[in-house]
Amino acid sequence: MVTDRQRRTLDSAYSGRDNAFNFLRLTFAFAVLVGHSDVLGFGEAGNPFRLPLDLGGFAVTGFFALSGFLITRSGRRTPFFRYWWHRGLRIFPGLWVCLLVSVAVVGPLLWVHGHGGIGGYWSAQKGPLDYFLHNFYADPRQDSIGDILAGRPNGALNGSLWTLKYELACYVLVGGLAVVGVLRRARVLVALMAAAGMAVIVYDCFRDPQAVGPLASLASRFTVPLGGTFLTFQFVVLTTAFLLGATAELYRGIVPLNDALGAASLAAVVAAVHWGLPLLGPALIAYVYLLLWLGIRLPAVFRRVGRTNDYSYGVYIYAFVVQQTLGVYGLPGQGHWVYLGGCALVVLLVAAASWHLVEKPALKLKDWTPSWARRGVAADGDTRAAEIAADLPPAAHPAPVIPAPRAATADTAERTGA
Repeated sequence: MVTDRQRRTLDSAYSGRDNAFNFLRLTFAFAVLVGHSDVLGFGEAGNPFRLPLDLGGFAVTGFFALSGFLITRSGRRTPFFRYWWHRGLRIFPGLWVCLLVSVAVVGPLLWVHGHGGIGGYWSAQKGPLDYFLHNFYADPRQDSIGDILAGRPNGALNGSLWTLKYELACYVLVGGLAVVGVLRRARVLVALMAAAGMAVIVYDCFRDPQAVGPLASLASRFTVPLGGTFLTFQFVVLTTAFLLGATAELYRGIVPLNDALGAASLAAVVAAVHWGLPLLGPALIAYVYLLLWLGIRLPAVFRRVGRTNDYSYGVYIYAFVVQQTLGVYGLPGQGHWVYLGGCALVVLLVAAASWHLVEKPALKLKDWTPSWARRGVAADGDTRAAEIAADLPPAAHPAPVIPAPRAATADTAERTGA
């Protein structure tokens, strides 16, 4: 006998507020920290748990899968300029303050540690101002500031920022598909793009299951005007994960939410890890389903994590900086676990400050409307407001045209879709 639970779909089971996606994202952010701890602290490959997988890559891929599901929902429901206003508020205020903290606090501390004083810091070759400007648009073009990391196993001050460019590229894709009507009237094209990405990954896996691909070595890359240089392997895998999440959102009414499928997906992911397939290979599609299943089916205690305060983005963008700083100041000398625990604690405190002082206040501006636009809306009425909504700049999009129920869901998407 088939139960109601077995008949459920993503559409009937998913709740914009009662889900564990924020818990998963926070877990992924700390997984990246753990994945970097051995190489940043000790110059050793692998991770402290000796798991046979790339923890950082595993976590970043998960970020993109969940983002595809959540951002596509936002792109399908939100007017174009408002969509980009929301996306910018979620990414850039936190990033810019992180860069400022790196330049004005971390950089001087590390410079003084290495030089015995602050003299020469602000005028150094590849100095702090260059670092800020060269990373301002989420396309990292300067790894560090002067020689503050001389002698360290890794010379980047914040080696995690590279993924933001790939995330923004996926946002551009969703925004473009929304504008031309694909998300509403031709959703099959999104499914076909996801299938094409999986075909490349499957082909590469069968060609050489242990080699990093797809299509070429990890060094293969391409350049996009304004977007900068992308690594082919990372672009294909991360974009495919995003598109799989997007496809699940667009077909949420027919995608089943089934515990047996969840268990089978877990088995497929474990098998892919056991066989050492780079970023799961063909099991990527099972991984995406597993994350959506976990996001809905995990117990209530996990669904409450991040519902009010979402620290995941702050953990992600500050972890590398904190790990490098504590590495310079000798914490690895106290042992692997002391270094890992100390980094995790400091990162959590910094991420909390980032959320409460920067990210959360910025997100309060997502429905901000200048007074001249509000007066125009009041004078012309609701019909005129709906007509001009798509043509106003982001900050002028009149909030009253967004129905209240949809705003509640959008708010959750903004908090979870970094």
